[in-house]
Amino acid sequence: MKTIQTTISKSKYVLLALLVVFSFSCSTEDGEQGPIGPAGVDGTNGENGNANVQNFMFNSPSWNTIGSGLYIDLTGIITDDILENDVLLTFVKFSVIDLVSSIPGSVYVNGYRNYPVLFGNSTSTEPGPYVMAVISMEMDGSFTPNANLEPVDWVKLIIIESSNTTTSNGNGRVMSGKETVLQELKDAGVNKDNYEEVCDYYGIAY
Repeated sequence: MKTIQTTISKSKYVLLALLVVFSFSCSTEDGEQGPIGPAGVDGTNGENGNANVQNFMFNSPSWNTIGSGLYIDLTGIITDDILENDVLLTFVKFSVIDLVSSIPGSVYVNGYRNYPVLFGNSTSTEPGPYVMAVISMEMDGSFTPNANLEPVDWVKLIIIESSNTTTSNGNGRVMSGKETVLQELKDAGVNKDNYEEVCDYYGIAY
């Protein structure tokens, strides 16, 4: 599957962040112990897991016609610590195309559109529940008209836990925990914007 991504300007993120803030038993008596039975057959070893990776699938989210956004409740999923220290990868599957796309980025769905992704509190009162907002924007920077909002099959959020400590890359440069995770993916030949490559690397079901 092909993934497309471009860079969204910082100014748009600031404006959109403001939009997100304001939008949104009995038991019987034991008997005598019986004789010890024969040893069972060894089971098959399972695949190595990734305790430091979580993924969350949000099926059939609906567009909010105000601000042309998908607003997904992340209560119990996102914390300030996760936002600050961990790597968050977001992918979307539009109903009308057979592609899984990495966002934020530019996606071709009956024409190119930008899809910024924002994480923030749903109210202006701290602390508040966290929300993930996926905004549909035209290439000229305007919000996508309601009639042109494309249906979404699902959005998947992958959270890769990183160490809070810094490391050196061997060239004297100190990297943060986030940078270390991204460098690990790069060194393994994994494109962080490619859905299948990321899922295969971490053992995540498509």
